Amino acid sequence: MDKLCSRNFDNASALVHEANRIFTYASGYVQNNVVQELKRLFFYDNVMLYDVPAREEFCNLIRTMTKDDLFIIVSFSGESPAVKELAQALKLRDIPFISITRLHDNTLASLSTVNFYVSPARFQIYDKEDDHVAFQSMMPYFILAEIWYVKYCMYLHHLKQGKESPE
Repeated sequence: MDKLCSRNFDNASALVHEANRIFTYASGYVQNNVVQELKRLFFYDNVMLYDVPAREEFCNLIRTMTKDDLFIIVSFSGESPAVKELAQALKLRDIPFISITRLHDNTLASLSTVNFYVSPARFQIYDKEDDHVAFQSMMPYFILAEIWYVKYCMYLHHLKQGKESPE
């Protein structure tokens, strides 16, 4: 959490603030919950995030996207074929995008304009590792979302005051 709080969110906040439209893609169920939380938080400041639920919708949408739009992709590994395909298409068209992935080298993070890493905590709840996979807490994704939103509000406040960002 300390690493997240000390992170500079100015580049991501500027991308959000300057974007005409902001689209999101989640690679799975928990990732979709993170996107929904981002939507809820940024809605307070009249920032609308639009879901792109699947590849077909993305293929139709990318034809109308410009460099003034923004994409946010939430992925656990950053290596699924769908996520890599989306990232490569965005990069090819020079459309900025922000990635949120687990902390490790991955294709999605390497292609993104801004990347956020989180470290899900692992807990071996059961005695026998053979029977159960270790539990991974996704809470850091949600903490990142809240910290980013607070830092975004601070960024806006400093813009209105004509000051440089505190970060």
